[in-house]
Amino acid sequence: MGMAVLSVALTACSSSTGSSPPTRVVAVGCHTTAATVRLALSDAQPVPVVRTVPGGCVAVRVPRSPFAGHATDVPTVTPDGRLHLVSDTVSAGGIRTVYYRALRTGTATVSSTVTIRTNVFVPRWSGLVVIV
Repeated sequence: MGMAVLSVALTACSSSTGSSPPTRVVAVGCHTTAATVRLALSDAQPVPVVRTVPGGCVAVRVPRSPFAGHATDVPTVTPDGRLHLVSDTVSAGGIRTVYYRALRTGTATVSSTVTIRTNVFVPRWSGLVVIV
């Protein structure tokens, strides 16, 4: 598959009570009145930190994979329940941008890597989101 823009298709909520299937939409970015904070994951110290509020949007940028033909993984968030994935895109240049909505107060670690089958060192990028 080429380096075309990939998006996570999200299922929209439907208020109808009929048997029609949910509407499928592609949402890039957060659609909220709260400000969007930007977090560029890094493999260097100090770990980048951003602050937001519940309902806020976090745009997470994952660097391009150093391995040709291997995209970076969708970031993992620990612990669960702090951030909700809204959309995920990979640019033609290989930079992944993932948007999350902040759900509740606390600190979440966001991290990503590249999955390849080799003994070569694989970078791990991370950052922190503090929801206050």
